[in-house]
Amino acid sequence: MFDVHAFLERLVQLLRHQELWVPLAIVLPMVAWAGFKAGRYFPYFDARVKELETKLKESLEREAKCDKIHKAVLDDESELWRSRQPSPPEGFKTPINVSRAKIIVVANNKGGVGKTTLTAGLAEYFENKKKRVLLIDLDYQGSLTNWMLQAAAIYIPTNQSHRLAHANKLLDGSATDQWQPEVLSNGHDGMNAQLITADYTLTEHETKLMLEWLQGGGQPDIRYCLAQVLLKRHVQNEFDIVLIDAPPRLTTGTVGALVAGTHLVCPTELNPLSAETVGGFLRQVWLLKQKLDLGLELAGVVGTKTPARPLEKSLGGPEQAALSIVRSGLTEWHGHAEVFDRDIQQLAAIKNLGGRNRLYNGDAKVRKMFDELGDELCERISLR
Repeated sequence: MFDVHAFLERLVQLLRHQELWVPLAIVLPMVAWAGFKAGRYFPYFDARVKELETKLKESLEREAKCDKIHKAVLDDESELWRSRQPSPPEGFKTPINVSRAKIIVVANNKGGVGKTTLTAGLAEYFENKKKRVLLIDLDYQGSLTNWMLQAAAIYIPTNQSHRLAHANKLLDGSATDQWQPEVLSNGHDGMNAQLITADYTLTEHETKLMLEWLQGGGQPDIRYCLAQVLLKRHVQNEFDIVLIDAPPRLTTGTVGALVAGTHLVCPTELNPLSAETVGGFLRQVWLLKQKLDLGLELAGVVGTKTPARPLEKSLGGPEQAALSIVRSGLTEWHGHAEVFDRDIQQLAAIKNLGGRNRLYNGDAKVRKMFDELGDELCERISLR
């Protein structure tokens, strides 16, 4: 331990030597000056250390958030879309629950389960019931877009390619007041639905919107952009049914559709691999519904691509086994959840017409199958 008393005594002894007086007279003021400067510097140094500690803490918190988002992207897209607090537009909840137009989202995270075929068939069913139908294609593959345009004999030249990407503006909010669906009527087949088109540009647009939303701390809240469009008076007054064909992922478009939707229809093939994914998808949507306080209801799960057979004949053993798996997965939806009685069979007539012509044009069995499914759907969503 440093002995101050001994140090002072030694200093006095040194000062008694005349030859040391001059050097010490020079050194001591310099030491005092250095001590004064150091005394002034240390508080600054201490503040600087605290500032760096604060920045380090903030950096670690940002890194933790980025890790969470990164994990959500890789593991559970639903978690990513729940990572920001909701900022709904004023009066959002009540209008969506009492939306005059029924907004039906056809979605499943599993690809190749017949979402587009189901959407197209339901569109024709509702048209035959004299309902005013708006179709929205939110899959960048544009399968519904190509199918509906070809069936309506509508050709879009290359210099008007913007007409194939109307969905982009619905998702970023720029189409709130002005939007341009394609009218599918060709004047002779009774088709009167309107279509919001999608093409390959949608995937890049969705990704950009998602990244900007994350970087901006959830502002503006792009999850509500589509809902704001569909709740506008001109949409609610002009259409009875809105059918949304969603992609097999929780993209910006899919989330926007679920936020805007009044009802969810989930198609699935009746095989073990597809059936096992239903519960996981319903869990993701349910958690999103709770986080954002959505009015979305589950209309039901539809079995698709089942073996061809007479419509009155029951499903076979393998399909019944897959149905049991689906029903187990329904528990992930902590509300009313059922499987539709009517399944959609894998028929040659659908394969031959799909992507080229209207499903109701060629085969009585196809029409009857979608009529039965549509009647069941109308009862479930209270549509008369």
